[in-house]
Amino acid sequence: MKGWLRPLENEKGSMSILSLFTVIGVVAGSVWMLYFFMGFIEKRQSQNIADAAALAASQELRDRYEDAMKDKVVRVSDAFKKDILELVEDLLKKAAEPSPSPSGEPGPSPAEPTPEPTPAPSPSPTLNPGQLKKDRKELFLKLATEAGVGRALAEKLYDGLDKDKDWLMVVTDEYFMNLDVDGFTPELNGSLLCDTYRQNSGMIKNAVSTIVQMNGGSLEEASITFPNEQEPRLFVKAGREMNITNISFKRNITSLAAGGLGSKKFDIDVSKCPQGKDTEISFP
Repeated sequence: MKGWLRPLENEKGSMSILSLFTVIGVVAGSVWMLYFFMGFIEKRQSQNIADAAALAASQELRDRYEDAMKDKVVRVSDAFKKDILELVEDLLKKAAEPSPSPSGEPGPSPAEPTPEPTPAPSPSPTLNPGQLKKDRKELFLKLATEAGVGRALAEKLYDGLDKDKDWLMVVTDEYFMNLDVDGFTPELNGSLLCDTYRQNSGMIKNAVSTIVQMNGGSLEEASITFPNEQEPRLFVKAGREMNITNISFKRNITSLAAGGLGSKKFDIDVSKCPQGKDTEISFP
């Protein structure tokens, strides 16, 4: 009986199979751990690239929008100043005209002797140029403030507006904020922002492309969208290629980041602008 059972006691083959499965399990676990670890790192780097790209894109759009707002401030304020100055000159001209003599005074009787001519009166002195300039400015300030413009802004407009320093005074002034046609209502501010995005899409795209490539990212699935969910936010999708050469594994990992375009100084309403895919900038 013992001789008959002896061949079954030989376990050399079973140990070899067990060792094989153990090695396979260790290798598979190592590959999975390597994939997980590399994926975590690449995802973090991909998010960093997307964040940097969104910051660059939003900064580019913000700079172009500020330039557009300054140009509009110059156009609107110059038109207002021109209209007020025309009123000022008309009022000063009317004030300088001589008053008409009262009618109905009896002339000299034909029978009476003609009186001897009296010396002509000397001409009245001309208006002092300094006083005229002062009167013109005060009248301008009076008319401007009556229209609703703040006193400080009215003085800036008369003396000469510095668009780089004073443009926010115009944008936030109550009179210019409430102009429906060419003013600075939230809807008009948002419309100008959306127009600026479309007109400068090439520059915004270049800003994103430069940042992504500088950080070793991938533009394969990159895109830019503005606005998003009716808010002045710019979304950038960018990625990074995950490449594990030991197992010939390649995958593009993408991340999404947002850049805000809102302002604490004035309101921007982009709810009436095209949304979503209609405004997307893609990378070929």
